[in-house]
Amino acid sequence: MEDIDAVLAQINGIEASAAVIDNDAGALEDIDIDAALAAVAEIDVETADDVANAVIEIEDAAAEVEPQPEDIDAALKALEPVEQPPVEIVAEAPAEVEPVEAEAEPEAAPAEAPATKPAPAPARRFTDVAAIDDVTLKANLDGCKAVKVTEKAMNVIAAIESGKKLSRYTKDAVKKLQADGRVSGKSLVEEFIAKQLSDGTARAQAQQMTALFKMLGIAMPDPTNSRELVVNDADLLKELVALAA
Repeated sequence: MEDIDAVLAQINGIEASAAVIDNDAGALEDIDIDAALAAVAEIDVETADDVANAVIEIEDAAAEVEPQPEDIDAALKALEPVEQPPVEIVAEAPAEVEPVEAEAEPEAAPAEAPATKPAPAPARRFTDVAAIDDVTLKANLDGCKAVKVTEKAMNVIAAIESGKKLSRYTKDAVKKLQADGRVSGKSLVEEFIAKQLSDGTARAQAQQMTALFKMLGIAMPDPTNSRELVVNDADLLKELVALAA
């Protein structure tokens, strides 16, 4: 029985080999495997000799089902991918594009010259207009203890040298001096009160203006009446009246 089992094992192996060959061969349909197996089944395996003969016959049957080399080559060739002819890609020439003429940019209008500011009036020294000299002017300014009078004097100097606006009270005082040719503390008080100033403010401004006129040499005390001041520097007075307009 052991010999029979071995024979059966060999038969099973041959069947498996035949199945592999059948799968690999693909298109070899003319091999009759069933007939070969039927022939094997009729083998008498009762004796050892019969078993040996059965093995030989099985091997012979297996040999009959082996595909011929040319058949395998044909099957493999059928499995090879078919080479496609290379596709020639023809690039179309780009359509001619007519050049677009760039529009000429409008010419920039010539820049207008900036409006020129009038040149400032040339600076001039106060003593170029006034009759007083530099030494006397400096001495008078340094010796003045009244701050308000000094401030008014500096305002008059700046007006002559650079056109600075005269103070309100100086305007009224120089106009009065030019109109009358002389002024006094009393006449200036009356003038300021007429301009709607209070009595106290009018008196304070009148006192400051008489001191200013003497310090800058605009007017000096009348030799015949020390209470009144008469015009001493007509050119300077004329300039100040023009600035007071």
